Amino acid sequence: MTCASVLTVALAAGSAALPALDPAPLVIPADAPELAANPELRGRLAASSHAYFRGISGRFASVLCERFAREAAAFPTVTLHGDAHLEQYAVTGHGRGVEDFDDATTGSALVDLARFATSLELAVRDRGFPDDGSAVSAFVRGYAQALQNPKTVGPEPALARELRRGFEGDRRA
Repeated sequence: MTCASVLTVALAAGSAALPALDPAPLVIPADAPELAANPELRGRLAASSHAYFRGISGRFASVLCERFAREAAAFPTVTLHGDAHLEQYAVTGHGRGVEDFDDATTGSALVDLARFATSLELAVRDRGFPDDGSAVSAFVRGYAQALQNPKTVGPEPALARELRRGFEGDRRA
């Protein structure tokens, strides 16, 4: 099965097809060494669900790879962003796309896909948008289309279009 077919099946099946996930490995205990070593981290993690999600990047990837090892094998090994989430999506006067590749590595495309999709879902919930799965569905469809035709350029999201309208002519600004 190709990566695009796996994406299509996953999209069609929805979350009911996903295996149950034990959230315990994603919980940072109150007495975690990283919190003791960096007291400000506790406040950053508590700021929002998305901030917490960013803080468990390594844990998330480990749980994902362990829980979905069989499914991940159907995805190509690619250069991963390594920290894919919505705040890595940049909109400028000259274009849009994912930036900040300081955590880049190689692995199953499922890692970046799952991280970015989870980030989208958290943003939808945090901002009170309709939780109908359309944001994640559009992302997965666009990714599958790009796998079929790498020259594909998806439509600009309405939010990106709105942000671009507010840009001044001065690049520095």
